[in-house]
Amino acid sequence: MGLLTKAQKGIFFGSMTWWLILGGIILKIKHKLPAAWIDRIKYVSAIILWTFCIVAIINGFIQIL
Repeated sequence: MGLLTKAQKGIFFGSMTWWLILGGIILKIKHKLPAAWIDRIKYVSAIILWTFCIVAIINGFIQIL
């Protein structure tokens, strides 16, 4: 049994897939968006991604203890 439960793995990989799809869509419509929007989207997605990583790490430590 690994550190992450099936539900946590599902959420983690689900969110990763979602961000990959969203990233692909953003790349396709990038030339239609103003530059300020692209910067904002980058910052927001980075914050959300880091939050997911930190939560996953904390959950891992909690399960070890």
